[in-house]
Amino acid sequence: MLNIIVLIKWVPRVDQMKFDPEKKTLVRIGVESQINPPDMNGIELGLQLKEKYGGKVTVLTMGPPPAREGLEIAVGMGADEAILLTDRALAGSDTLATSYALSKAIEKIGNYDLIIAGEETTDSSTGQVGPGVATFLNISQVTYVDEVIEVNKDKGLGRFKRSVDDGFEIVEAELPALITVGVGINTPRGVTLKGKLRAKREGVIKTWDADAAGINKDCAGFAGSPTAVAKVETVEPPPRRHEVFKGDPKEAAKWLVEKMKEIGII
Repeated sequence: MLNIIVLIKWVPRVDQMKFDPEKKTLVRIGVESQINPPDMNGIELGLQLKEKYGGKVTVLTMGPPPAREGLEIAVGMGADEAILLTDRALAGSDTLATSYALSKAIEKIGNYDLIIAGEETTDSSTGQVGPGVATFLNISQVTYVDEVIEVNKDKGLGRFKRSVDDGFEIVEAELPALITVGVGINTPRGVTLKGKLRAKREGVIKTWDADAAGINKDCAGFAGSPTAVAKVETVEPPPRRHEVFKGDPKEAAKWLVEKMKEIGII
């Protein structure tokens, strides 16, 4: 019986992402959001492991109140319970402060064997929060996992296949452990009607503020964030020329090479 915690983030859709140049933060009001795509795969993996070994899946997120919608989706997919960590004192947290706050919430949850997180988020792409949480909790971590080979709670060990630059490697880690996964590990299931109804029941989705999670507010939010965004630029893509060559393949290849030389690619 595994106790699994899945970390997710409610992020703005990439195609609607906007920045506040004065505050140097993402604009979330009026922007459609979604569960960070790799986190959806993390939820699916947690549910698959529960189906294989038995146990419980708890989904945890930190964010503003609208992030509850993401937790409703997670419960609708089959998660047993969910926790929204939300507090104005947590606003503006960088990856260090976010990792600290999530680790304190996990300590409050307690009794966990495996933590699953997406390998990175679409709104920052740092890949730092998962490893940061593991570091604060002082537990094993395995990043870029492609496959969970085995989780043996009796032996206190997990075996994982992970990607590396020149192939893959098999890693054995002591439990409890944190792993990060990407979108290629599985195909997330949809939300069921039964799951939707469960998400509306009282107590399935809990809301904690910083005090409830035992978070030191001096270590969270802007106060606990040593990094800051110095400058935000919106980069417009160059105009496309839409040139098309029709004719003999050999001539087309020569034409393409000349065009690549012309624009400086080669």
